[in-house]
Amino acid sequence: PPPGGRAARRASGAGGAPAAPLRFAIWLTPVGGSLGLSLDDANVVVEVHAEGAAAAEGRVRVGDELLCVDGEDVAGGSRRVVDALDRRRARHELLVQRSAAPRRASRG
Repeated sequence: PPPGGRAARRASGAGGAPAAPLRFAIWLTPVGGSLGLSLDDANVVVEVHAEGAAAAEGRVRVGDELLCVDGEDVAGGSRRVVDALDRRRARHELLVQRSAAPRRASRG
């Protein structure tokens, strides 16, 4: 067995290779005009606001990266999330990526 037991096995893929990042889509309805997230310049979540839409949805965590918002690419900070939001929509679709290894978000 790999060092670290079951936890290490879960974090690796077949043959001990690193596990692929987890990607998932969520739908958020803004609360008070906000999705309830604070992001860094690379669109990595640095805070999930307790009373916000993202916290109510329940899956987004600090360190997750937003890849797309309403079909618009925002990966790596290529575009600001606030500029990519389709204001005609009541709900917004976000494509989120969670790295297999924990990632630290940085302000900047």
